[in-house]
Amino acid sequence: MFLTHLLYLVDVLIGRSCKKPGGKLLVSMPRVTFAEYLKRRQLLVHEYEKHEARALMFLSTSQQWDLYGYFYPHRSLSDIQLRERHRTCLQRDPSLPHRAGRALKRIEPLLRLSDEQWIAGMTPLTQGGTKQVKVYPLVLPEPDYTKLARAFIALARHRL
Repeated sequence: MFLTHLLYLVDVLIGRSCKKPGGKLLVSMPRVTFAEYLKRRQLLVHEYEKHEARALMFLSTSQQWDLYGYFYPHRSLSDIQLRERHRTCLQRDPSLPHRAGRALKRIEPLLRLSDEQWIAGMTPLTQGGTKQVKVYPLVLPEPDYTKLARAFIALARHRL
């Protein structure tokens, strides 16, 4: 209890807020630096480009949208563009960095696995077995126009 009050006094002295509406004492977490943001974004860019964002399927769709909205791994942007985008995100939705950081924390161990480790960790389906099949949603931030065109062509052929 004494330590909590001491941390509260330190936070008050340096100007950080540490009270939530319920009156619970909390210590504010430091903001992520832009350099750290770039490192985390690079993990997601690699995952998106090399592995088609397969690690994201273990997150809910809203968590996937948070990652795409904050880190923007599906676009190639310069540091200046990223800095501006980062600033705009903070103004529009101040809680987005926190939500995206929490989602990234959940899949970060998966992002650091090699391809061999991913394959070794997959459980193969046995033929004739009664294993349950799990289906995970995977959000893609932009439509795949080639797949859409193929689907429309197949639909048109089917109707003819």
